[in-house]
Order: sequence, then structure tokens, then C-alpha cells
Amino acid sequence: MQTFNQQNLALHAKSKKTEKTIPDNLIFAVSSILKEIKGQNFLNINSNEKINFDRNDIAAAISCFKKEDKNWNYNTSALLILNDLVKNYNWENNSDYHLSLKFAALSFSYERDKQSKGVTKSYELLKGLALKYAYDYSKEFYSNLKNAYELKNKKIENIFISSQYELVKGNNKTYWNISRNVFSIYSQELATLTSNQNNFINFSKIGILIAEYNLLKLEAETFLKNKKNDGVVNSENYNNFSSTMILILDSLKSSLYFMKDHLIEKMFSNITEMNVKVHLSDLPPMSPVEWIGLIIRYVVLILWALVIIFPIVILIQQGFNLNNQKVILDIQNFEFSFNNYRRLFEQTLFLKWLLNSIIIGFFTMIITIFIISLTAYSFSRFKYKGKRSFLIALLVSQMVPVFTSLLVFYIFTELLNNAFNMPRIATLLLIYVGGGVASNTIILKGYMDSISQDIDDAARIDGCSHFWIFLNIIFPLCKPMLVLIALMSFIGPFGDVILPSLILRNQEDYTVAVGLNMFINSERLMNYGAYFAGSTLVAVPIGVLFLVLQKFVVSGMTSGGVKG
Repeated sequence: MQTFNQQNLALHAKSKKTEKTIPDNLIFAVSSILKEIKGQNFLNINSNEKINFDRNDIAAAISCFKKEDKNWNYNTSALLILNDLVKNYNWENNSDYHLSLKFAALSFSYERDKQSKGVTKSYELLKGLALKYAYDYSKEFYSNLKNAYELKNKKIENIFISSQYELVKGNNKTYWNISRNVFSIYSQELATLTSNQNNFINFSKIGILIAEYNLLKLEAETFLKNKKNDGVVNSENYNNFSSTMILILDSLKSSLYFMKDHLIEKMFSNITEMNVKVHLSDLPPMSPVEWIGLIIRYVVLILWALVIIFPIVILIQQGFNLNNQKVILDIQNFEFSFNNYRRLFEQTLFLKWLLNSIIIGFFTMIITIFIISLTAYSFSRFKYKGKRSFLIALLVSQMVPVFTSLLVFYIFTELLNNAFNMPRIATLLLIYVGGGVASNTIILKGYMDSISQDIDDAARIDGCSHFWIFLNIIFPLCKPMLVLIALMSFIGPFGDVILPSLILRNQEDYTVAVGLNMFINSERLMNYGAYFAGSTLVAVPIGVLFLVLQKFVVSGMTSGGVKG
């Protein structure tokens, strides 16, 4: 294990952004190593290899380290993965690996910096440091890394950057190839650092995706800094590069399915951080047609927002209007009062109705998720006789209009109540669950089909059972769609009036929709103000729930039909 002199070393100001992920000792270690070799003119990689350099070379390498704080993102990604997979992971036990990774990142940063290319030995020095600590870590790892630097290992195909790679000229193509090869080796080593307990994780792909993203990001930074069209990125293909970077992040997120969400967000925050401030003036200038299109889009969005917001404002306002008990909308004679809310709580069973709706919605959600997750997994992952027929039957069942089944539901409720004395509210719950299973099974199956079965195969090779794969791999990956289905199942009973009105007899069993409906359809109980007040109170918790789960809802709605 290497010993480091950490006294009298100042932490560079830019490194403050990485303190939460990169240990201070690791940053100090890199600084210490560069300081220790400052007075030397050669570096021993091992007993058979050494690199000669002069003070200009080491000065350029130190300048690169101080200037390029963004290269910590490779170590950040590795540490976040290791901290997630290895309990109480201590980087000092594998310090040579992390030091080698840092110097490799610095070598590519230096090679990419066009202003420093006059001193080519600095690249060799940083590369030599990466190989030295790779050798100290493991001779086999050193051999693989050296072959990657010399492009002697197996050629790695581009995943997303084939079209961008064709735009690269000269030595930069070699730089792109070496970069992807080297970081693929480092990411593959994560399998060893996690004790080979996660062989179904494609570490190599993770490393390649991070390298590809960084290659595109560096080219985009160069364009945004210089504002010139003479590089790989220009005003014509900038949007194409941006789209490819987004695709890489989507694929990377899928490959990191085993990580916790907050760790993925922290990793992406480090990977995507650009070393450039982007202002509107930095972007390619828009043409008159683009300006007109932008204005039209904003006008449409503003109008659409007003269409959505206006009814909500009227709903809230009329809930406090004292003069609209018999008039559905009275804006001119508005008189602020809490009487509608007092009547709602003091003269009705509103809280009981709300509790009934919450209970029905909660159990509908839980039972529906339990059933459809198992049935969808069965349809998506197993082959058996009658599978196609079952799917067709589910699809056909969705073609029957719900209102045509109302009589059947009524008879069903009466039979269960008379034969088994089953509460009507329980029967309503069963109907909601049964009505949601078919459609939601088809939706969730489509989402599961988009998850590669290679993950299942790798897990089965490791001896994992189908239930373990479902519970620990597939179920977490389906979280966005499951949250969406759970949310829809929960709020369904809050808006349904017809079915509960048909089945429920006792006012104490009413759902909130049926109870509030009496205020607008009963001449004796008519009170539009109380209806508006009750609707506002019901909308608040549902709205808050939507906001909290918005990320999963949007992800589930946009990802369900995407294959791959």
C-alpha cells in the first residue's frame, strides 16, 4: 500500500463540489504524488519500465490536475457503484485502483486539451502514473490496461456514437478508441471489487457509456466555449449531439437498475456537469422561422395553461362564496365566508365519505398491484400453452362498455350480500380490482417486455430463482409504471359516481363522489357552495400525491411503449 505525505497540501477550490462523493484523502493523495515527483526526471512504472520527463512535463501535468476538476466523475461513478454494492466500502483498501483511474482520466484530459499538446511527454507521464498504480494494484489488471492503451485488446464497438465518430478526424479517432477501451477495463474491474457477487451487471457497458458521454460532452464544451463551427460539433449538428447524449443517459440509467435513485441522481449530476457557463448567447442563433415557431409554441402553452387553471380558480373561489348555495356559479355576488366548509363538516358525513374513499382506493391499489405484477411477469417471461388465448381474452374484455355491465354488478352484489352477508363496500372493492386487472396487466406486460431478458439469463446462471429475479430485479425496474398504475387505481374511486350509487344503500357507506353528488342532484340538499368546498378538499391530497410522484408518473407514461 502506497504511503502519502499529506502535510502542507492545500485543496484546490474547485474540488469543493466533489467533497461529498470523493474522499478528501483521495484528492490529497493525487496532489501528494504529483508534488513528490516534481523534483524527479524519471518514473519507474515497474522493474522493467520507466518514463523520462523534465520539469516542463510535470508542470503541465500539475496544471492539468488543478484546471480539470471535472475528471473526478469517473472516480465518482466508481465510488457510488461500490458504495451501493459493497457494505461499508473503504476506498483505501483499493487506493491503487482509484489513483490509477484518476491519472488515466487526467491523461485523457491532457490529451484532449489542444492548448497543451506542445508538451507530449506530459500525456505519457500521466499515462505512466495510471499504469504504475495499476501494476501496484494487480499485474493482470496492469496488463489489460496497457493493452487497452495500445489498442491491443478486443475492439469495442460504438454503442451510440457511430455517426459522431465518423466526424472525428486524424489522431482524435485514436483518442476516442483508447478512451473507451481504457474506461471499459476500469469498469470491468468493479466486478472484482464487488467480490463477483453481481455477475449479471454489465459493468463494461456502464464504463463505455460514461466514456461515450464524456467524449460528446467535451466536444460540446469546445463548441460552446469557442462559438466556432470548425470542430466536431457545430451549429448544424449540435442538436444531434445533445439528443445522443440524452439517449446515452437513458441507457446508462437502465444499466444502473441495481442502484438507489438518489445515488444515480448524484452520479448524473457529476457526469453531466459542464465546465462552461451556457447563456442564450452561447447557443446557435435562431432563424426568423424558428423565432415564429417559438412564439407560437409559447402562446399555445399559455392558452392551454389558462384553460386548465381557470376552472381550478373558480372551484376554489366558489367554495368560499356565501351566495351560491342555489346557483352553480355566481361570480358577481361574491361574499367571502367559511359557511360552506362549516356545513360540510357539521351537517354531513363528509369525513366518513372521505375515509371510505381512501380505504377503497388504498386496498384497490394494493390488491391490483399484487395481482397484475405476477400476471404481467408470467405473460412477459414464460412460454406456456394458452398464453396467447389468455392475452386475447384480456383484450376482448376491455371492449365491453362498463355501463352495459351495471346490471351484472348489481346482481353480483345482491347475491354476495344475501348468500354470504358480504358488505356492499367490500363488493365494490372487488369490482374495482377486477375491472382494473385486465387493462393494467396488458400495460405492465408491455413495460416488462422492454426490459432485456439478458438480465434474467445472467441471474439464472448465478443460480437465482424466478421469484428472486422478479422480486429483486424486475419489480424494482418496473417502479415507474407500477407507481403510475397504483396512483390511477387509488384515485379511481374518488371520481366514480354511477357504480357506488347503484351498489351502496347506506349513507355511511357512501364514497366522497356519491356524497358530494347529492349537493347538486338533490333538491332538498342542493348546495353548490358545499359541493365546491368538498371538491377542493378532495383535490388537495390527490394533487399533492401527483406532485410527489410526478417523476415516476412521467417516466411511466413515456417509457411503457419503448422497446429495448
